[in-house]
Amino acid sequence: MIKKTLDSPNNKPNPPSKQVIEYHPNGKVKSKTTEKNGKKHTLHINWAENGYKDWEAMWNERGPHGPETWWHENGEKWMQSTIKDGSTHGVDTIWYRNGQKRREAMRKDGKKHGLVTEWHKNGDKWKEIYYLRNKEYARIEWNKEGSVTKSNLSDLATARPQTQETYIDKSEPLVKTMTRFGFPHSM
Repeated sequence: MIKKTLDSPNNKPNPPSKQVIEYHPNGKVKSKTTEKNGKKHTLHINWAENGYKDWEAMWNERGPHGPETWWHENGEKWMQSTIKDGSTHGVDTIWYRNGQKRREAMRKDGKKHGLVTEWHKNGDKWKEIYYLRNKEYARIEWNKEGSVTKSNLSDLATARPQTQETYIDKSEPLVKTMTRFGFPHSM
């Protein structure tokens, strides 16, 4: 691997930041980043040896912080998330190679927190799972024909007896059901 450092445009002997480019043995660019005080800072981009962009992320002096995106070899997005203080925070999304959404998950401090939805490769919904601080509380699963194959929503009514409403409509979004049972719907 070859590493090349470019001084910042102000041409000072010890610039506060510098662009660093690394190369694969075949001469293609492997990564580009800006370093500040010897650490990655701002946008960092990686390319695979065959030349496709496979990863980019924002960095600050403590590490990854901000948007992060990964790609499949065919150029379709594979994963997109946001990093906060080194952990995934907010929505993270994963796609199949064909570009169809595979999973969308809410996270807080790196842990599942809120609704996680997964889809079959054909685009039909497969699962909705509701988490609080990485613990699963409710789940609905569908087969490829759209029929419910698994649900523990009836258990939810007994788990949260303080609620007046025990009717569960399996066709409504899980997050609406969870909200009716007193679970928070946002982070």
